[in-house]
Amino acid sequence: ENVINNNMKGGEIIMVKHLTNLFQELTTKEFAVAVVISSFVSDDGIIKHNGKEVTGKDICNMLGDNYETFNRVITKLTRKGILGRVRIPDEIFKFHELKHFCANPFIYEVNNPKKEIVEHFKKYKWDDM
Repeated sequence: ENVINNNMKGGEIIMVKHLTNLFQELTTKEFAVAVVISSFVSDDGIIKHNGKEVTGKDICNMLGDNYETFNRVITKLTRKGILGRVRIPDEIFKFHELKHFCANPFIYEVNNPKKEIVEHFKKYKWDDM
């Protein structure tokens, strides 16, 4: 199992599983974004910065990248099951679901993923590698 664990200015790059597979499956830009996104993956699988949820646009602004290009890459990573928008019941109002920007726990080192996130990403090939 190939993993990467380095530090970057924006935060720590966490363990990324299937690194060789990702490199072979993704374009160079997609691979770079997938690795950089790892520094925003929280213990529950939701994309956050300093404990607060962030969007792709927030991350793009932090990185100083072109939003149109970055957004296209995020869309492609979502289609490929690397990232996703997952409906999770609100912690206070259980009947109300919110969509969260999340990382695939079968790719990223996620210690305590929410069950909805695990279920969402099971349909992609990364869970059985």
